[in-house]
Amino acid sequence: MYVVGFTDSSDFPITANAYAGTLQDRDAFVSVLDTSKSGAASLVYSTFYGGTGADEGYAIAVANGIIYFAGTTLSTNLPLKNAVRTTFAGGTGYGDVFAAKLDPSLTGTNQLLFATYLGGSEDDFPAGVAPSGTEYMYVTGITGSSDFPTAGVSTSFGGGNSDAFLAKLDVVTPTSLVYSRFVGGNGKDGLRDVVVDSQDNTYVAGHTGSSNFQTVNPLQTTFKGGAVISTDSWWLTSRANSDVLVAKFDPTGTMIFGTFLGGTGAEGAMGIRLGTDGKVYVAGGTRSTDFGTTANAYQAANAGTYDAFIVSIGGLAPPPASGLYLPLILR
Repeated sequence: MYVVGFTDSSDFPITANAYAGTLQDRDAFVSVLDTSKSGAASLVYSTFYGGTGADEGYAIAVANGIIYFAGTTLSTNLPLKNAVRTTFAGGTGYGDVFAAKLDPSLTGTNQLLFATYLGGSEDDFPAGVAPSGTEYMYVTGITGSSDFPTAGVSTSFGGGNSDAFLAKLDVVTPTSLVYSRFVGGNGKDGLRDVVVDSQDNTYVAGHTGSSNFQTVNPLQTTFKGGAVISTDSWWLTSRANSDVLVAKFDPTGTMIFGTFLGGTGAEGAMGIRLGTDGKVYVAGGTRSTDFGTTANAYQAANAGTYDAFIVSIGGLAPPPASGLYLPLILR
């Protein structure tokens, strides 16, 4: 089990093989637990990561034992490695995004394989990370920065205090961003999760408050909106009036599918995954009583306030791998 987060505790459990064993301020942490063991023996790796400002970890993914993680930083001296952005750009609440790659099987400072700033002059926030092979790392989230670093195909910053972003980073031999783009319109937009298929296409899910979000081959063509209430969590209130946003991008960052999904109440997606059946699965929450359900739905009506939803979309992901067995017959 791999865990990312943040701590103010100088006595947070850290292992002897940590990348960094001393707390500097509020630091991000990365911990690995072996759930087949019990007690102290279950903590097989744990480290701080950060500089002399406040640093917080929010997203994590693992491939072949290599840890990819992202968070927010207010540190101007964050530990970097092969960075595509070497300086802190700004923001006073969350600050910049950081993205990092760590190999806990190595020792000391050699564990940090990649680390970079990623942000603009306002606050930026990561919500999802995904590796693609060993070379690339995708980061997605919310940015309030009209000068968030972009590269390749990108729309302009849409306004509404926040846009979603999707960035593709080369974490092996980086020289610049592979691509980085805004995703959204003139309202509040954000992405919560990202996943990658075998052909390096990316699939994202989040929310949009933009009636002018540019859809591509959509399931739902129009924005239906719906207001959150003041007692909702930060993630909900950051959305204001919102529909679910689901999109697919090719390896260059071009959107090849993008749709609204929702009813007349507020909703947003929290997770997206690819199934072995070739379908794309999206989960989140909705306040809508008219959120579209299918005839075979487990629960066809909203039971009150926010309900969870699960949606499967066919025809987006590559078909699952299959093989043809041809027997060799000797005569």
